[in-house]
Amino acid sequence: EHLEADIHRLTSKTPDKNGCLLWLGAPSRYGYARTKWLGKEILIHRYNLEKKIGRKLLPGEQSMHSCDVRLCVNQKHLSVGSNALNQADKAARGRSLKGTKHHQAKLTDKQVLKIFSDKRRGKDIAAEYGVNTATINQIRRGATWSHLTKR
Repeated sequence: EHLEADIHRLTSKTPDKNGCLLWLGAPSRYGYARTKWLGKEILIHRYNLEKKIGRKLLPGEQSMHSCDVRLCVNQKHLSVGSNALNQADKAARGRSLKGTKHHQAKLTDKQVLKIFSDKRRGKDIAAEYGVNTATINQIRRGATWSHLTKR
């Protein structure tokens, strides 16, 4: 119908070198393929996965991309997973927003390494770097920035 026609019209006709069929329309604010249909936003990768598996995704199920390309809508690259599985997959592939890649990071890698080896009180270090003491404690125990401190 109209939705299928829109999807066909706005999807690349030939796969790229990785086999991805790319969405040519405007992406969602998170960078995924999307379109409006009957006043509702449709995420095309989810729609295509539901077509592939022959049912709606259940609450808690997510569409996972084996290619790591958010604009890919190739059914062959999509599978069903949970949030935990999707996050583990993201971490295993090095796509997690950690360290300076995270939008809320206030410290550089170099600063974190200095903090990690600094023997002063956490309160004093925190004041120097303009962060709170909890941030210093999290770095020291490996709760954050562990990709640098190997804890």
